[in-house]
Amino acid sequence: MRLKCFLLLTIISLSTSLFAQDTIRMMQYNLMYYTDNSGISDCNPTTNNLAGKDENIKTIFQYVKPDVFCVCEMGSSMTYVNRLLNNAINVDGIDYYRNGPLTNYSGGSIANMIYYDSRKLTLYDNYYVTTSYRDINGYKMYYNSTDLEHGDTVFVTFWIMHLKAGSSDANAAARYVQTQRLMSRLEAMGAPDNYVVSGDFNVYGASENCYQELVNYSNSFYRFYDPIDRPGEWNNNGQFADIHTQSTHTESTGCFSTGGMDDRFDIILVSPYINYGSQRVKVLPETYHALGQDGNRFNKSIIYPANNSIPSAVAQALYNQADHL
Repeated sequence: MRLKCFLLLTIISLSTSLFAQDTIRMMQYNLMYYTDNSGISDCNPTTNNLAGKDENIKTIFQYVKPDVFCVCEMGSSMTYVNRLLNNAINVDGIDYYRNGPLTNYSGGSIANMIYYDSRKLTLYDNYYVTTSYRDINGYKMYYNSTDLEHGDTVFVTFWIMHLKAGSSDANAAARYVQTQRLMSRLEAMGAPDNYVVSGDFNVYGASENCYQELVNYSNSFYRFYDPIDRPGEWNNNGQFADIHTQSTHTESTGCFSTGGMDDRFDIILVSPYINYGSQRVKVLPETYHALGQDGNRFNKSIIYPANNSIPSAVAQALYNQADHL
């Protein structure tokens, strides 16, 4: 079994016998305030219109065709969960995607969500970890194996988190506390498992405590692995131009952050079991990729200079939709 991992796009390959294999493609995306934006000064129904966002997400979604779609900055109401499903995902004859349960025990205005192809996966259980800012959510799926009636399947738990934003020491400390809570929860759950953790980490470099808490956790059975293995100080560093995921804009317009592509905020990590393939799921690191990132974006937008790595309509949708890839 193998798992292909993109930054925006992860493919997991599962198998129920020696010769049978399948793939699951995963996409992680910060939706940039998929909500009514009330009370946010520069991010309102005019500058961040939901109808426009629906069309942009539909364009991106139909191009990628993910089996698992993990998102953050979803409005913390089922109104928005259902809206995205019905206006951007289950459209144009598609009706087989489902969403997971929504939690907001931390009391944030935005939350996480997962959408998945119910032909391939079934939601088995869900978990949450409260923090001072937003919940961290876990969704345990099992693969719809042809041998399912005989009890033969594979489980994968997708964890989604959105860590505290900001470059100050206080914000970095808050991110560290959030990852500490996640790792403590995983260890308390018992035996290690097939875990994927993804989201907007808001991390400026691999030396940050929050990132080190994940990849160098004291109990090695629970450590996460970065499939592309590109440690470094990512912020505003041209050596990492090909893996930067924020910002799609060089100028601030409404909600969008400015400055061009110069941060690696959006990350997917995998547990030891998936990294080594010891529990019938394996990552394929060469498939980890940030959609639209061609390596020519350093401090530039996702559309200028011209982006030939994806169709122009998809590049424009990425530009219009959010400040993250």
